Amino acid sequence: MHPDERESLFTTVIPVFNKWELTRACLVSLKERSSLPFDVVVADNGSSDETVAGLEPLGRELFGERFQRIRFDENNNFARGCNAGATASKTPLLFFLNNDTLMTPGWDVPLRRARAGSILWISP
Repeated sequence: MHPDERESLFTTVIPVFNKWELTRACLVSLKERSSLPFDVVVADNGSSDETVAGLEPLGRELFGERFQRIRFDENNNFARGCNAGATASKTPLLFFLNNDTLMTPGWDVPLRRARAGSILWISP
């Protein structure tokens, strides 16, 4: 079985509001520096910049069917974006991420040991 065909172990939830270049860099680093299968849900809080046109194509290019975009007409702020992403998740484990984060190699290795309902702190 190809690694990308394995069942998703967790969902990465990323709330965003504008700042397309940060979001783009975050998503690219997430794809390039990950070794586990996971879903990505981006909650777009009413962005008005390049996020509007660029998010869906880039997300599909990087993550295929594992990518989901939630689009709000207005900025519902961070917490509601996180809640919407969590609600849309199909996995028991959630990993919340700010869009200004760049992943480093091996960031996801500790998630192999995580269990649903547990809290896992990953420090840089």
